[in-house]
Amino acid sequence: MAFCSKCGTQIEDGKEYCAACDPANANQNKNQYQNQYQQAGAQQAAPEVFFPKADVEAGKVIAILMYIFPFLFFLPLVSDPKTAYGKFHANNALLILFMYVIASILVWTFIIPAVLWTAAFVYQILGIISPVKGSTKPLPLIGSLVLIK
Repeated sequence: MAFCSKCGTQIEDGKEYCAACDPANANQNKNQYQNQYQQAGAQQAAPEVFFPKADVEAGKVIAILMYIFPFLFFLPLVSDPKTAYGKFHANNALLILFMYVIASILVWTFIIPAVLWTAAFVYQILGIISPVKGSTKPLPLIGSLVLIK
């Protein structure tokens, strides 16, 4: 029984990498994940999107920081603009930031900001849990909105 030398996935004997980590398929795999992410944004019920384990591990800390401080949504776009994993979490952080901005603008209506701030805080918690667990499930209700492609 053999395991991928990059991600640890079980593979056929005699091979060094799994299909997702094989350097020969790197561009094809990256395009596949980016297309999967963009298609998930076009669907009504957003399914969980899967990314290469290497991208997930590399972007985990930045994703957590973005959910704690949503105004840092641009970090993965600056550090590695081609990673679909970073764009996925940057999009979620931007949506949370918009919720906070809209709540701040509507502060004079009293009840709407309280609901939006509470919802945004819950989304922040869900967002932090997602990269910690290695999951990429979109946020409920707003996760199907794709602002960063």
